[in-house]
Order: sequence, then C-alpha cells, then structure tokens
Amino acid sequence: MENGDVLALSATHANVAGKIPAGDINIDVNGINDIGNIVKRNKAACD
Repeated sequence: MENGDVLALSATHANVAGKIPAGDINIDVNGINDIGNIVKRNKAACD
C-alpha cells in the first residue's frame, strides 16, 4: 500500500478499493498535543 490507498475490509478479504489525495504525516508517539522542541527540530530536518 501507498499513501492515499483506501483499504476495504470484509470478514474474509482485504483489497485496495481506490485512492484519495494524501501525503506524509508525522506521528509524535509521546502524546497527541505534546510536541517539544526536539520533535519540532526533527520534523523541520525532514522537510
């Protein structure tokens, strides 16, 4: 799968059912609203 792929699931199958516009996301595993200076610096370095 790639960014934007839509995954359709049933009781017995899974398949790629389409695509939506999407890009990369960053996930901060320390907390949803807890973004510190180190995390901001790391994210800026990836741009």
